[in-house]
Amino acid sequence: MTLPTADWLAALADMDAALAAAVAGLDAYEARWPEPPPGRGEESPPREFEQKLATWGERLLAAGRLAEELERGFAEQTSAVGRWREAFTTWQRAIQQPAAPTP
Repeated sequence: MTLPTADWLAALADMDAALAAAVAGLDAYEARWPEPPPGRGEESPPREFEQKLATWGERLLAAGRLAEELERGFAEQTSAVGRWREAFTTWQRAIQQPAAPTP
């Protein structure tokens, strides 16, 4: 039994050509990128990305604290409205009751 090495080598050559074309395409695309603005590009992209993530983390924490504060405020207001409604209902019932006859 012989191994189909010719087919294998042809497939490898096709893959090599496809990879070379892909790399060439990426190189051509990268060549069209604009230059980074002055003051940028000194840091590596992963470090810059990590710094942006840290900034977003701080923003999300601040937003979370603000949301908790608003929820507490809304809960207090809801509780106050409930107490006021209860008081008004009590007053309404008292006003609508017929007066007791005076002796």
